Amino acid sequence: MDEQMVLKLIADNLNAQAEIQRLQQREMTLERICKQAIDELENSKKRLSRELHDELGQAMTSILLQLKMLQHEENVEVIHDRLGGLRYLTQQTIEDVRRLAMNLRPTVLENLGLISALEWYIEDYRRYSGIKVTLVSPRLKKRLPSEVETVVYRAVQESLTNVARHAEASLITIRVNFCEHGLELYIGDNGKGMSCGDLKRGLGLLGMEERVRLAGGDFKIKSRLGQGTEITITLPLKDEGGEMNEP
Repeated sequence: MDEQMVLKLIADNLNAQAEIQRLQQREMTLERICKQAIDELENSKKRLSRELHDELGQAMTSILLQLKMLQHEENVEVIHDRLGGLRYLTQQTIEDVRRLAMNLRPTVLENLGLISALEWYIEDYRRYSGIKVTLVSPRLKKRLPSEVETVVYRAVQESLTNVARHAEASLITIRVNFCEHGLELYIGDNGKGMSCGDLKRGLGLLGMEERVRLAGGDFKIKSRLGQGTEITITLPLKDEGGEMNEP
């Protein structure tokens, strides 16, 4: 066996070992993401149960008690005032139900499409977070593939949740546009940024990246301490014939 063949075998062996290590690392990452997804599902169930009991349960009990009191009330002015309170409480309860439903599955995404769903979510996010969010996007002529809409919506949802929890940012910029490779989503904030260790430990980010990869897309994140975080996601848009299709 000559020297070149030996060197080639050594190189092939090293490459194989490197690929095995990469696959093992990916398997470990997927296991961590799966565990986090299960934990988040259980936590979501607990949170939903608590909100149903504490918020909706109390609101419905209050409505029932007030209706019971109205059964025995004869003063017209008192009845009018209490009906006004009931109307307000009922409206708030309806809003709570809508909010819970949207957190479980954004029906506006199914009914109205991606951009309207993002606008709805961002408006609600602004109210409770106090963070300014700018959305720049085209008006789509037709619906995007369901998988693409879901990936983009969940990426925005995960990113904005992370910013509210950790980034200490005052401004978020979101851009949706079309490029030669398909749809491009950009999410950037002016927060405190993340270290390399934070990026590797962030299971939410890893889950977002994995979702993008499974959809055949590309995921890039850039973050430096004190300089905010930028996420760029590119997803292919192709028709049944394999040609690029811009809505």
